[in-house]
Amino acid sequence: MIAGKEINDFVNSYCRLRDRQTAVYDRCAKMHGLTVNELFVLDILWFAPNGCTQKEISDRLSSNKQTINAIINVLTSKVSFRIKRLKKTDAINVLF
Repeated sequence: MIAGKEINDFVNSYCRLRDRQTAVYDRCAKMHGLTVNELFVLDILWFAPNGCTQKEISDRLSSNKQTINAIINVLTSKVSFRIKRLKKTDAINVLF
């Protein structure tokens, strides 16, 4: 069994790594006139060759669909990418 201090050390190491990674993404995003969240969404889309829905993006980023929708709206004015709307029962999902 892992002791409490050892768990805290692992968590702290993870948080430092995550913070450094986010700082790198933030600098890269700013260099291209994007926010870090816009870059995260573009990153997800880049590595989804078959596209993905806003729900899938929101699940990956632990964000709500409204926030992802707002980011998508901003990105459509900044970046050129294809939006395909699919009807699924009563809901409309957006596939990128």
